[in-house]
Amino acid sequence: MRKSQFAIERCKTMSTLQKVLGGKYKLEILYYIALKDIHRFGELRRCIEEISESSLTKQLRELEADGFIT
Repeated sequence: MRKSQFAIERCKTMSTLQKVLGGKYKLEILYYIALKDIHRFGELRRCIEEISESSLTKQLRELEADGFIT
């Protein structure tokens, strides 16, 4: 059975979204920024205790490159 064009497009969209937000901490970072109004690096680092500084920096840069944060 062939997939409809809409189903194919929807799968591409979801696949892209999963790739973009696939980082271990990206959803948690977005949660703290959007819903808890935390905007400083140190505050984010304290909220996500197990994340390293380099990992947080990398995740934030990727989110910025993908247009989720500025």
